[in-house]
Amino acid sequence: MIERLTALGFTTQEARVYLALLEHPSATGYELAKHAGLQRANVYQVLAVLTDRNVVEQTSAGSPARFVAQPPAEVLGRIKRRTAEQADGLIADLAILGARQDPAGFFSSAAVTR
Repeated sequence: MIERLTALGFTTQEARVYLALLEHPSATGYELAKHAGLQRANVYQVLAVLTDRNVVEQTSAGSPARFVAQPPAEVLGRIKRRTAEQADGLIADLAILGARQDPAGFFSSAAVTR
């Protein structure tokens, strides 16, 4: 699953922390470091990024802070919508670019003789 999440834009460390948090809800950074096999300092950096991206949420302000993963359908749904919007915009931009080209200015391999 790590590879599939990285294909969607997660780093390997982000994917490992997200999966660990799905398996161990309401975990601390220390607990996540053990479950994800990462150093604690790295886990806290990853948690900050994932919190900013609304992939995880800090559930307690006390010490130690606890985190929960946002539901996969919600997280992946946002990625899916954003990707579809980007693809739709790119299709439109490329269509405009293609319409500006003069087809007579291009050579086809069938038209070139040696």
